[in-house]
Amino acid sequence: MDQVIFVELLGRTGDVAHRVPLTALPATVGRAYDNDVIVDDPFVAPHHLRIERRDDGSLGAVDLGTRNGLHILPDSGAGDALRLRIGHTLMRVRTRDFAVVSEQPDPVAARWGSVPATVLLLCAYLALLALHTYAGTVEEFVPARLFVGLPIALVVPAAWAGAWAAIGRLTAGRAMFFAHAALTLTGLVATLVIEPFSNLLAFSLSAPIVVTILPLVLGTIGGTLLFGQLRLVSRQPTALLATAAIIVVALGVSGTYVAGYLEAREDVSRLDAMHILEPPFTRLAPGVSVDAFIDGAQALEKPLAKLREEP
Repeated sequence: MDQVIFVELLGRTGDVAHRVPLTALPATVGRAYDNDVIVDDPFVAPHHLRIERRDDGSLGAVDLGTRNGLHILPDSGAGDALRLRIGHTLMRVRTRDFAVVSEQPDPVAARWGSVPATVLLLCAYLALLALHTYAGTVEEFVPARLFVGLPIALVVPAAWAGAWAAIGRLTAGRAMFFAHAALTLTGLVATLVIEPFSNLLAFSLSAPIVVTILPLVLGTIGGTLLFGQLRLVSRQPTALLATAAIIVVALGVSGTYVAGYLEAREDVSRLDAMHILEPPFTRLAPGVSVDAFIDGAQALEKPLAKLREEP
């Protein structure tokens, strides 16, 4: 009796769409119902190929005189006994002793997706939001201002996490609301920490580059969290999910920079300076003297006069 082998039909992303165990060889593959492995592909012949064991014990495939042929694919290094393409169908053959990797960590089982972790992140988010509101108040502070935007601050993250939970219920059979909420709150907390800190750092060091790269930093964080959301609701390969998140981040960040560039071109009166004002004690970079400022302003006189003379 031959060793049990498994013929696997693969989807477009490399995942297994169908797996058939074979206990005896030779075995035939094709669209006809008398085959050992039936393939639903109009470009596959009724009897397309025969899988057999060679004299040396290895597995081989023989074309049964088909129109579209049989394509033996090179070894991928995964340990497959045989990799084939017939019509538009990818196939691989594995033996019973094929060594599978250990299970992937389930992101839902992580502690960050638990109810206590979500509540802790919610408290941190509300505290940072209140601090942000207080720091942005330029008139006499009234504590009631902290509660003005509270409903929206709670509804938006809940709706976002609820939407992902609904998708997860449809695709993975699990809502995982608290896991999605924890990811959403993590992104909001990171944004509320990084954005003001970047502005403070740019002002303290007189380094506009810090503000310039801020969209890239926030986009990277958003892409990472998007990848986490996708992992919760999809069983697609990790590389595919990461690629999708990178594409979204690239489009979003590039769109932000393009929009900023076009806005700067249209607003000719816009000064090329940071619009950030922080307390003087936070400034770490040396200041510019009045004389140096006047000299710099005078140096602009000739270029401006030249621009006026141009038609």
